Amino acid sequence: MKIILTGAGGNLGQAISRVYERKDVELVKFRNEIDLDLTNRLDVLGTIGAVKNADFLIHTAAYTNVDGAEKNPEAAFSVNSTGSQNIALACQQNGAVPVYISTDYVFDGRKNTAYDEFDQTNPINVYGRSKLAGEYYFQALLNKYFIIRTSWLFGPEGNNFVRRVYEEIKVKDELPVVYNHSGSPTLTDDLAQGIWEVMRSGAYGVFHLTNAETTTWYDWAGYILELMGEDKDKLRPVSWDDLGLPAARPVNSVLDNLNRRLQKLPPAPTWKEATAALLHRLTT
Repeated sequence: MKIILTGAGGNLGQAISRVYERKDVELVKFRNEIDLDLTNRLDVLGTIGAVKNADFLIHTAAYTNVDGAEKNPEAAFSVNSTGSQNIALACQQNGAVPVYISTDYVFDGRKNTAYDEFDQTNPINVYGRSKLAGEYYFQALLNKYFIIRTSWLFGPEGNNFVRRVYEEIKVKDELPVVYNHSGSPTLTDDLAQGIWEVMRSGAYGVFHLTNAETTTWYDWAGYILELMGEDKDKLRPVSWDDLGLPAARPVNSVLDNLNRRLQKLPPAPTWKEATAALLHRLTT
């Protein structure tokens, strides 16, 4: 199998590289905007078009600064919308089936239960709208595609919630953590494996892929401290409103992996199992 990978230098891209090393796969990697300028259609068409006989293109590259997108929406749409349009056109040209990584932020968070793949989207911030626009391009331009929505990514690389709590709790007397936002934390390695299973299924369409079960940022932080043997009294519960951030966040980001079950694909580990596995890697 031959797979083109955009955003190979990012946290998910590195996890895909690591997980797929154990598989019979040839990965053609584009690490960053120097390797591939998503906003330049001719560059994308020429660069992706030069990769012959690719089976899939996993598109992880994105503008992911949620608050930055609110301040500079054109930058977010240039990468997440127009960039995705260019990738879709390149796949149309060379025949690779795209796997577009999207987000829980395409929903408004007002539903009382988990969002499945058939729920109505309604993003409440610029980042969510720009990622949803990317979904629309793949759906409009191609007959075969995978759209993977995920949430609350964490892993051994880069800056993420688990690493932040692990490092900051050692040097701070108090750590403010949001209590009023529910979601499904997702280990990048588990997501990489889930993407593999979805690609091989041939069941084109939209999939939600997260670790199993749900939590809040506050309770997740508490579990991390429990595993570390630290005092949970160091946590201070705050709301998104308390932080005064530019972008609104959905209160409910829980994704139901309904299509994963319908296609009888293997379930993911729980977020607690995934968190414990990562902390083990960080401490050994």
